[in-house]
Amino acid sequence: MQTNRIINPFNGEVVSESPYMTREEALASLSQADAASREWRRLSLQQRVERVRAGISVFEKEKESIAGDITLAVGKPIAQSVGEMEAAVAKMHELCELAPDALAPEEHKGEGDITYKVMRVPKGVIDIIAPWNYPVFTALNGVLPALLAGNAVTLKEESTPAVGGLYERAFGSFEDTEGNSVDGLLTHLRVDIATSNWLATNCDLIKHRVFTGSVRGGREVSALLGERAKNTELTSPFISVSLELGGCDAAYVHDDADLDAATGFIISIGRLHNTGQSCCATKRTFVHSSVLDAFVAQATSIMAEQKLGDPLDPDTTIGPLYAGREGCDRLFDMVVDAQSKGARVIVEARDVTDAPDLKKKVVKQINQGWFFTPTLLLDTTPEMVVMQEEAFGPLLPIAATDGTLDALMENITANKYGLTCSVWTNDPNISQTFVDRADTGTVYVNWCNDVHTRIVWEGLKNSGNGAGALSSEGFRVMTNTKSVLTGPDSA
Repeated sequence: MQTNRIINPFNGEVVSESPYMTREEALASLSQADAASREWRRLSLQQRVERVRAGISVFEKEKESIAGDITLAVGKPIAQSVGEMEAAVAKMHELCELAPDALAPEEHKGEGDITYKVMRVPKGVIDIIAPWNYPVFTALNGVLPALLAGNAVTLKEESTPAVGGLYERAFGSFEDTEGNSVDGLLTHLRVDIATSNWLATNCDLIKHRVFTGSVRGGREVSALLGERAKNTELTSPFISVSLELGGCDAAYVHDDADLDAATGFIISIGRLHNTGQSCCATKRTFVHSSVLDAFVAQATSIMAEQKLGDPLDPDTTIGPLYAGREGCDRLFDMVVDAQSKGARVIVEARDVTDAPDLKKKVVKQINQGWFFTPTLLLDTTPEMVVMQEEAFGPLLPIAATDGTLDALMENITANKYGLTCSVWTNDPNISQTFVDRADTGTVYVNWCNDVHTRIVWEGLKNSGNGAGALSSEGFRVMTNTKSVLTGPDSA
């Protein structure tokens, strides 16, 4: 029997080990979810909101223990794991507040007393695959709108099974209109990749799939749903999918920006949060040449202050890379490529470009964990790999610019990713230029690397398929429309 074995990336110890579901067990869970969805949708929206809020209280009660489980499983510094839990609770409550307006029907009156109504109806079973880096955040973006809209959910949390179990405890059951207990509303679907792929192409009960992860994973999910479309045995072969994938998010710091605020936010939150392992982290920064030296000085100082070590230590700010030595090697290859093309390498407030033992300066092993020391690359140019591809770790390239917006925007938009970008300025004309010309799902003005429930979260180009999450759009993605036209003679 195959098992899901979770290894602590810091000390190499086994965190948990549990058997995967068989295909038959997974199908039984989906059948139960489908039955639960039919009863759940019969409840009023207000009843669903009340039940979901009761589930949110489970997250509040188990905040500390689950935060510890996240840190053990993925190496996230414990303070940040706790922060993820606290912010998740707030976001969940905000989504409950947004649901009534987002799900309200559209009603119009036409000529001759004809009336038109467009209703939002649940799809059925929503299958959600969440990644390891923000297991609570990324899951709730789909789970909460799906449940509130009247769907059931199957949730795959393979890398952090404790989080999947928490979601199941919080939202797994409810009382139907007659007061009977119904199970299966949210199921932690503990399946391996092969079974998950088989379900995508063969299970008629899945009506929408949500995937957050790598571009490669997004391609595989899309290909699977293309195969599903060929399955003539299915009554629902053409299901929709939400993809939120990687990014190579750019930031521009203009010469009038609040430099202290911009540098602090871009480095501490934009680049270093969760050890730089965030899809919407700042991954390339363009700085006006007149403030470049000051920006670099502050950025270097912040990076040098970081503490690498045991992620359970509350003082630790940089944990081990989840991808271990392989992840460190990928990042270091970017450093070597940039260095060979003229970039300078700054580590721990020192220029180590020509150090004979450069890799030892950057890549370190502490206990059994592999760490990438926060690193700046200066004098970077567009042809460097680090300016084109996603660096999933605490590595930040910085490029000088003279502030010519046409050339800058061409450079930024030439990238194949389209998740977010940020502009740091007090000039509304410059910020509006970014808003108008950026081809990303989100544009931050004097802000970065953050996800809010009241704006639509989506990736464009290689960063996703434009299926929005959160805000009112996130609820619409989880529903089908049903239109009703009522003639003038209707009673």
